[in-house]
Amino acid sequence: MNILFVVNALGSGGAEKIFMDIVSNFDYSRHSVTVAMVDHFGIYVAQLPKEVKKKYIFEHVSTPVWKRRFYGSVSVIGTYILRKISPKYFYDHYIAGDYDVEIAFLEGEATSLVAQSKNPDSVKYAWVHTDMIKNPWTDKCYKNFEQEKEVYSKYDRVIAVSKSVKEAFEKKFELPAQVVYNALDEKEIERKTLLFEGNPKSEEITRLISIGRLEKVKGFERLIEAFAELIKETPNVELYLVGDGSERSGLERLIAEKKVGDKVKLLGFKSNPYPYLKSSDIFVCSSYAEGFSTVVTEALILGIPTVTTECAGMRELLGDSEYGLIVENSTKGILDGLQKMTGDPVMLEAYQKKAKERGRAFCVADRIKEIEALIEQDCEKKRRR
Repeated sequence: MNILFVVNALGSGGAEKIFMDIVSNFDYSRHSVTVAMVDHFGIYVAQLPKEVKKKYIFEHVSTPVWKRRFYGSVSVIGTYILRKISPKYFYDHYIAGDYDVEIAFLEGEATSLVAQSKNPDSVKYAWVHTDMIKNPWTDKCYKNFEQEKEVYSKYDRVIAVSKSVKEAFEKKFELPAQVVYNALDEKEIERKTLLFEGNPKSEEITRLISIGRLEKVKGFERLIEAFAELIKETPNVELYLVGDGSERSGLERLIAEKKVGDKVKLLGFKSNPYPYLKSSDIFVCSSYAEGFSTVVTEALILGIPTVTTECAGMRELLGDSEYGLIVENSTKGILDGLQKMTGDPVMLEAYQKKAKERGRAFCVADRIKEIEALIEQDCEKKRRR
């Protein structure tokens, strides 16, 4: 079966990590896979399986001019043209092929592109990874709401990564969606924890960690503010933030303003964050919005207790705070959760055991089987028409 995946880029986001775990575990004796990138950029480009055929539209802005496909072929300019003028032109010239299945694995440009396919025989899927009401970032990718709704209407199925994401999508667009949960390669995660030792710590110190892009939607400024209050009563804690992004300078200023620079460490982006996660006591998700959090799933797999704000997908991951502590989506909620978890060793130990138990539910092999079965079912339906 000839399968196309279209992504915006292959940077360090959670959805991109899920994508890599899927394509890395496909059965290439049965499938031919092409990955088309809007922006030829990201840490995962070099990690694509050797069997994957690669296509791309734009060189990244960091690519030297003399190495670009054509002058000015950079994502900053090109993506604007793609969004506002003619996604059909770019699909026809850079992506089109004889595919059985065409999958837009990310919202935005990727979804707009696959919708341009005129192949009547291919089955088309659009993946949605976020609550599109609370985090309507794709608005900028279309001329108006009607255009975005029309794009989604061209798909055979819209796949939502959680029930909350499904409900938000259906409410916003009045179109149906189906839930297929994310899964991660748990064996690979465990293997990577052993590649080096995360920063050693004293037994007297409770280490908190949060991992993600340093962007507004992740709420790291609220986490720093909550942490600054926490250490007034619980001084034997430290906080690691792993990731990079446009909010970094603002977070550095906030850390200085709150005088917590000796306890809050901005570690930057890490291609392998798992040893740092494994060596921590509590994982904290401070996001304003999520879809089905990749890093919370990783924390569960490694048996790390979680404190998270209430947002899409968390109750499906953690139950009613059965496998991790879900708190009000606010600075106060984050602080209350951290005070409970750091102040109660019995609770902390109980969540360690429950996290590991829950982590077993997200096996990548099972999810690949589910995706392949769905594809085969839909292809068979299309052949019978």
